[in-house]
This record gives sequence, C-alpha cells and structure tokens, in this order.
Amino acid sequence: MSDEIYRKLVTVLDTLPNGFPATDSGVEIKLLKKIFTPEEAKLFCDLKMTYETPTDIAQRTGREFEALEQMLITMWKKGQLFGIDFGEVKVFKIMPWIFGIYEFQLNRMDKKLAELCEEYYHTYGKQFF
Repeated sequence: MSDEIYRKLVTVLDTLPNGFPATDSGVEIKLLKKIFTPEEAKLFCDLKMTYETPTDIAQRTGREFEALEQMLITMWKKGQLFGIDFGEVKVFKIMPWIFGIYEFQLNRMDKKLAELCEEYYHTYGKQFF
C-alpha cells in the first residue's frame, strides 16, 4: 500500500498549530497508520480547522451524505477529529497532533502505539519544546 495519503496527512498536520514534522525514519507514517485507515486519512485531509456540518462537508467535497456522516462520527469517537453534538446538528473539524489527536488516543493506547509515540517524541518534542 502506498504511503502517499499518509505523507499528505503529515503535511496537513504540520500546517496546524504545534506542527507535525516529518522524520528521516518515517516513524510519523507508522504512527498515523496505527491511528487512521487510508480512507480516514483522506477525509481528514479534506476537512477544515473551522466547524462544518456533515451537509456542508458533503456539498464541498462531493461525498455522499449518509456515509460521510457515519464516517465523521466514527472518526470523532476514535479521537481523530473534534466534534460537537448540538442535538439536531453535529459539527466537526480537524485538530492538531498535540492538544488534540494524541490526547484522544490515550484511552486506545497499546504497547505498539506507545512505542511509536515515544520514538516520534524525539523529533516532535524538539520542535514543540
């Protein structure tokens, strides 16, 4: 499987607050593969930092509404994006790695994810701190 969508995801995350730098080792790709499926990575790359409804996202991206809405809810539950449920309306947006995706992975953390996060910290931590 090509890593192209994950490299694009790295680029998108690196434009957000706190960044997400690429490494020589490619650990960031392994980390993102552990968290996102290719389809989830593609959708994340099409979202914005501002809140949008599933209807807005479907119209803007040309995706089918029902499948899109379910995927957004699933990604929200997996801590891959941020969402708010106002009852009749849900809104979603992307979020950065730190103070975002990383913290929402803590309840899903297994040994492999912890090892990848630790390895990536050596690059990420230098930039962040």
